[in-house]
Amino acid sequence: MSNSNKECPNYNCLFRIPNTDDNLAIIKEVRKMMKDYGTRWRIIVRGRKPKPGHKYSYGGGLKIKDAQELGIYIAKKPELIEQEWARQKSSWTNWKRQGAEEQKKKFIEALEDIQYYIEEASDLIARKIDDE
Repeated sequence: MSNSNKECPNYNCLFRIPNTDDNLAIIKEVRKMMKDYGTRWRIIVRGRKPKPGHKYSYGGGLKIKDAQELGIYIAKKPELIEQEWARQKSSWTNWKRQGAEEQKKKFIEALEDIQYYIEEASDLIARKIDDE
């Protein structure tokens, strides 16, 4: 692997390839193979480097047919992201619940201590009154 000082303009882009029918067919085949394999990743293809007479849209998008190059990206599938979020949310909920239960136990212990000291104080006052 060469160590290049060349600045990479798209830090999250895996690589760019020319926009040709052969390359589009390869991408289509790779996507099919990924689907059959059941991977958690998906390939995203974005048009890059507009052909003469075409411009990027307002949001920075470019139709593939109007692009000279294709930017290849990889990302997790949306359903995987949702599953991970649900699992994380569940663990947060359990953590909060455990924290609330611990707080409840501490509060009950504190109330029991207070009750004990009140009873002790009442007994002490009763003995003091009986002694007088």
